[in-house]
Amino acid sequence: MKFGVFLPNGSNGYIPSAGSPVYLPTFEHNKAISIEAEKPGLDFVLSMMKFRGFGGETGYWDSCINERAAKAGREVGIYALFHVITVDTDEQAAAIGQDVIDKVDNGALRNILASVDLDTNTDGTADQLKAGLTQSLDDGNVAFMGVPAFHRSFATVARKID
Repeated sequence: MKFGVFLPNGSNGYIPSAGSPVYLPTFEHNKAISIEAEKPGLDFVLSMMKFRGFGGETGYWDSCINERAAKAGREVGIYALFHVITVDTDEQAAAIGQDVIDKVDNGALRNILASVDLDTNTDGTADQLKAGLTQSLDDGNVAFMGVPAFHRSFATVARKID
């Protein structure tokens, strides 16, 4: 098993919601994360290849930087990963995840789903995103791009990994 972190190389990271910080990505921030990922021995950093955003009230992905620039010759690799929300209690983690879902940027979401409707492949990413409209945090709500979010306390996460 390998462990790593997502790089926030698109504005607002990976969450189209006003329930999470709204910010612009910078090379220095992504490089700093890549360097920090090496210190505890993480295996990789992950960023998306995205060059056009989806607008909405949060400007979701309207500004992106290239992941190769952020990696900048570092020792970590780039692989796929999943969402993790960790805080002191399982209940707090679930509440944070639900707040992100409740505050999803509907303008950005409409634009994302308009692109998804162009995909004619069945049972692929497009169908997964559409299904995410009604899915829970555990099952992959579209606020987390249709990927299940592991949301638990630090102790629970440590137990599950061990």
